[in-house]
Amino acid sequence: MHEWVELGKKYPKALAALRDIRDKEASLLAAGNTNSALFHDVEAINDNLNEVRSTVELFKQIEARDPAFAESIYMVAEKPLVASGEYALARKYLGNPEKRFVRAKQLYERGIKHAATQSPTAEMSHRAMENIFAERMIRLIAVLDKTGDKAGAQAIQAKALQVLNNDEIKNAIHH
Repeated sequence: MHEWVELGKKYPKALAALRDIRDKEASLLAAGNTNSALFHDVEAINDNLNEVRSTVELFKQIEARDPAFAESIYMVAEKPLVASGEYALARKYLGNPEKRFVRAKQLYERGIKHAATQSPTAEMSHRAMENIFAERMIRLIAVLDKTGDKAGAQAIQAKALQVLNNDEIKNAIHH
């Protein structure tokens, strides 16, 4: 996707074509299509175009019409929702914070174990897994903290720091 944006900088018609694809897919979703791959495409295009508000607005349209579909695509929408300060909406679909932490920890540990087997890229893979885990934890902590669950945010923060001692996780709660 990033390549399309770079191409679009050199060839405005390519960028216009990318926006057309995004707009068509977003229209299908807004009209009731429940293809999660379409939402993922729209989110990726918006992310690369720095238009995350568009993803948030589309998610809100979907959520108003089909909360079950919104729930199924929440993980894709979470990053733009949190980045846009839509904490209450994110909290609505977040699910059980403890289960989210456990799942993220399992994925992190599995990823770290796998990264160790990738000799030429082991260090880079290891750092990528750390970044992914930290980002997930920071979003989880932010949603809890910003929706009034300071104790829950602090509990997740403490557990996350046991897994990965990371300054961004340490500073995720603003006092």
